[in-house]
Amino acid sequence: MQKAIGFAPKFPVQPLGKYRIERAQLQPAAIYLGEKDGKASESQLLNMEYMGADINQEGIYQFWFVQFKDANLLEQFKKTGMVLDGSTEKRTGKASSVSIAGKEVIKTEVLQENASPQLLHVSYTWAEQNAYYAIGFNLVKSKNNPDWDKNIDQSALVEYLMKQQKMNLADPK
Repeated sequence: MQKAIGFAPKFPVQPLGKYRIERAQLQPAAIYLGEKDGKASESQLLNMEYMGADINQEGIYQFWFVQFKDANLLEQFKKTGMVLDGSTEKRTGKASSVSIAGKEVIKTEVLQENASPQLLHVSYTWAEQNAYYAIGFNLVKSKNNPDWDKNIDQSALVEYLMKQQKMNLADPK
């Protein structure tokens, strides 16, 4: 795996004990970036998807954690405001710089999902040592609680993932 993505990835299995890993997969970075040709077409990324314990509860019900080698993507993201969401659907919106665990993180505004007005999306991105990391949250909007999102501490989960040690996973031979 390290050889495929170009660095040792972070590989949290059960973040904060509240979320379980649903799927982890290597995929071409070009799919994530929406490129058909270019430098990303040969590189790979690690995309990990997590589910919450109760998907019917308001708040974070699903998130993804993407990692790949790219030193310049964060700067590009700051300029364009493009949300890279781990799928082929790209969303655009306002982005702002916030500090989490002493690192600059780019956070997008909360965006409404196209398919359902109950679902919202927000993402956080940062770079470490030529590696790009992105966390995208799918949120369930509460009908009965107008301040539902005040109880969700996304930054605690982002900080937890930021502080994870990189794994030294041996590549299969």
